[in-house]
Amino acid sequence: MDVHQLEVFLSVLDTGSVTRGAERVHLSPAAVSLQLQGLAEHLQTELFVRSGRKLAPTSMAYRLAEHARTVIDQMRRLAPFRTTRSWRSEMAKSICRLNRSTRATCTRTLSPTRKRLRVCRPIN
Repeated sequence: MDVHQLEVFLSVLDTGSVTRGAERVHLSPAAVSLQLQGLAEHLQTELFVRSGRKLAPTSMAYRLAEHARTVIDQMRRLAPFRTTRSWRSEMAKSICRLNRSTRATCTRTLSPTRKRLRVCRPIN
């Protein structure tokens, strides 16, 4: 599960439609459906049920929405800090220190915010 899936989920929940939710997040309806399926599989629960041509949110969807809004709000507040070079550097050092204690080495780069950030991977 990632923040993008939560944003897609909330757009569908707020609009009541996959098509309108897709327009809101600038994706195709098929891509939105795949994101919702992936999120539901990850959580091992149904988030929406079909009611004719509309989607009806389940009680779990409403519970997830509360948490999703909090997470997205926190990520938006962190956004200005994520782009600074010193933040990425400090984050990489912290991750490497943490993984060194579990016998890991820094070997791979991920870009979760489309910025380079060195992270560690356990030794096999």
